[in-house]
Amino acid sequence: MILTDLVALSFIQSGFGQIMVKDIICNADNVGLYEKYELQFEVINAVYDNPFDPNQIDVSGTFVSPESDTIRIWGFWDGYHWKIRFAPVSTGVWQFSVTVRDSVSFYSTAFDSMNVISSSNPGFIGISKVNRHYLEYSNGEWYYGNGLAKPWFIFEHTPTLFQDMEEHGMNSLVVWMPSWESLLVRDYYDKYDVGRALIIEDVVEAAEAHGIQLIFTIWNHDALRGVGHPWTVRPYYDAFNAFRHIAFPADSFFVNDSSWYYQKNLYRYIIARWGYSTSIGIWAVISELDGTGSSSYSRSNTNDFRNIWFERITNYFKENDPYKRPTTGSLAAAVIWDLGFNITDIPQVHFYNYWKSDPLTDGTWTMAGMQKQIWEGWDKPAFFGEFGPKNENGLEPEYQHNAIWACLMNGAALSPMDWNDDAEWGEFTPEMFDDMLHLKRFISDVDLRDTD
Repeated sequence: MILTDLVALSFIQSGFGQIMVKDIICNADNVGLYEKYELQFEVINAVYDNPFDPNQIDVSGTFVSPESDTIRIWGFWDGYHWKIRFAPVSTGVWQFSVTVRDSVSFYSTAFDSMNVISSSNPGFIGISKVNRHYLEYSNGEWYYGNGLAKPWFIFEHTPTLFQDMEEHGMNSLVVWMPSWESLLVRDYYDKYDVGRALIIEDVVEAAEAHGIQLIFTIWNHDALRGVGHPWTVRPYYDAFNAFRHIAFPADSFFVNDSSWYYQKNLYRYIIARWGYSTSIGIWAVISELDGTGSSSYSRSNTNDFRNIWFERITNYFKENDPYKRPTTGSLAAAVIWDLGFNITDIPQVHFYNYWKSDPLTDGTWTMAGMQKQIWEGWDKPAFFGEFGPKNENGLEPEYQHNAIWACLMNGAALSPMDWNDDAEWGEFTPEMFDDMLHLKRFISDVDLRDTD
């Protein structure tokens, strides 16, 4: 929104020292329930070198609900201004204040108010209070995710993807935040590429506009894999991930204290900048953990440093996301991952069976059986976060048809997500989009939370 369209706010200054907050503007007089309320402002006379390090400059907002509940929201530097983004979770008059701390001083504005009105936004998705095998929105409506996986170059490869998904009743999309065009730490581990952040911003805003919930992947395996790993392809950590400058080889990323220090700064920035959005549906902290590092991985060894890190990053998002979204993570191996399923909120499996003699039958039976096994073993939602055959065999539409219905009938909380990369795995076909519309029409008439 153009700044001249924003509403200026006037605050009484308080606190002590030279640091000050000034020129605060907001994006609305009245904000809808679960909608974005954004404050933009300047911080003057603060002492810091790096605006992306909250240990040098810590910016936050305190929001107090009409029921006197308090929510602290981190601020962030977008490359031009300081901002705080907040999604109110109840209607009525909220009070809020902005606080800034640097290494030598502290400043806090007096409290001002914002008015929250009702909206059509159903809120954030979370684990159902009715049946923990399923998901629901903040307002209590059932959420069944029906979607696909399109990790990168969405606007370049599939410019009408969000419109096509909405027209066919689809509401879930797997994306990779650190994909090749949007890796925030490609050049620096302690500062973030604000141009690449705008690409992520475009994806989030497009998802908001079309009612899509993002399965928002924090790390993919390629970005954390180095030379020495048994998967010899694409050791991109060594070439493109700036964390290599403080943690090398790739195994060090998971155990180095400096690495974790700057990882936490990165995760805080992600939550601060995009955590307001109800279209961030699920935090997928890692895609295919067994493909990371610079050595072999053991999925059953609780002492494998990658498993320890997986629990650590999962807990970070659980503890610091003010809206308490569910978390997930995955292996490449199509197995029941007891250790990981116990850690995460939503067990996830990846399944590619293009090597089987008859993937249409063998693959469908395997997926149905694994989905049922997870239902019986964990009181949690579960789904296949990636699946599919290579497009060279022409089986993808029929395989997807079989998979979405087999998984639905065996307890999936989201449809299996067909992998689309505009290369050997192809893209969604019109026939596949039509199948998802049929699925949407079916689940609109039922509420599987009533099943056991």
